[in-house]
Amino acid sequence: MSASDINAYFKQIYGDAVSLVPNFALIQKKHKFVSSDKRNGKEFVFPIKISHTNSITYASPESGLFDLEPFNGISTKSVNVKGFSIMIRDAISDEDLVKGRTNIQSFTNSTSLVVKSIIESGAHVVESQMLYGGTTLGVIDSSTNSSATQTVLQFTAGSWASGLWVGGKGKNLELYDTLDATKVTGVNYVTIVSVDCENKRLTVSATAPEITALDSYLTSNDCHVYIKGAKGNSMAGLNKILINTGELFNVDASLVDLWKSSTYSVGGVITMAKVNDAVASAMNRGCMEDLDLYLNPRAFNKLMSDQAAQRKFDQSYSSKEGKNGFEALKFYSANGEIAIYPHAMVKESEAFLIPPKQVKVIGATDWQWSKGTEESYFFPLHEKGGKELRAFYNGAILLQNPSLAVKLTGITY
Repeated sequence: MSASDINAYFKQIYGDAVSLVPNFALIQKKHKFVSSDKRNGKEFVFPIKISHTNSITYASPESGLFDLEPFNGISTKSVNVKGFSIMIRDAISDEDLVKGRTNIQSFTNSTSLVVKSIIESGAHVVESQMLYGGTTLGVIDSSTNSSATQTVLQFTAGSWASGLWVGGKGKNLELYDTLDATKVTGVNYVTIVSVDCENKRLTVSATAPEITALDSYLTSNDCHVYIKGAKGNSMAGLNKILINTGELFNVDASLVDLWKSSTYSVGGVITMAKVNDAVASAMNRGCMEDLDLYLNPRAFNKLMSDQAAQRKFDQSYSSKEGKNGFEALKFYSANGEIAIYPHAMVKESEAFLIPPKQVKVIGATDWQWSKGTEESYFFPLHEKGGKELRAFYNGAILLQNPSLAVKLTGITY
């Protein structure tokens, strides 16, 4: 098989675009990338209303030629959103490529594992950014030294989300103070050795001086954790949008009330009554449309046992039949339908109540396979016996009216 044959097989099997979205990427599955004809390239610009039309005149009966109030029309401001780039790459050995030369089935067998890993890893990165881009992935409050070059990082219970860390072995992390201002002194980065979901902790490795500095720092301080290189280079995720009180996307939430979201403190175990209270917070700011609630699976299980009335299990629901074990809990409130989704990447202490009609995913391109010379999907590896495969993404998530969204906090178990 020639290089052109390999390229043809790859395009026939996988195509130019990375179209498969894994099931765990709930937000990406629900909110597709904007169509190609609406991709503005450099940035996405659109106007938002920041106040009502207030040119209103009141007059009593028989007022005659009454005077009109001065013109005070709608006030708008432009939102500017730019996509952030992600490049993911892996390699396939020359041996595997040679084994795949026989026919298209053998080529699929030889390449599918690496291709699937790239697709799943890319979706994981984008999903985590859509949730927590621009903010920390968790809070570490202590460490337990296990050797000169390894220590165990303990997360606070509420800041842990297993879905953010499963499969993270080998991932590099940067650690910052809780103001997100400076990195922990003396620690360039650490590498995940193992993930302990049950106990909410990561075992990490680094040089002996770095581990010593980190253990010393955590003796009396907490720290925030970011994927290496992500801080300052990631899209603003839903968490950042919902907690924003300053300027974001060229609009200052301290000056434009409609650009600021609400918060609702659960202050304990989550119940349907508290979800309805959070929905009321959104309605008080004008939300009269369907809402999606993304929360940790532990919190979802609590709601499963507190379903109460006003429920719709799926499109086939009837008064004669109810089904348990569903993927989303749906019920009706005064605003419309509320769909509640368990999401393993949402931290245990919080949840996001989002109006889906207000969500857009914009940017230059959804995941695409990068191509080198002669439109080849495979890049040569120097001093390695194999070929490199790359995928590229440039995008951002946008909430067009943050005032209709609510962040729930303080969920405990």
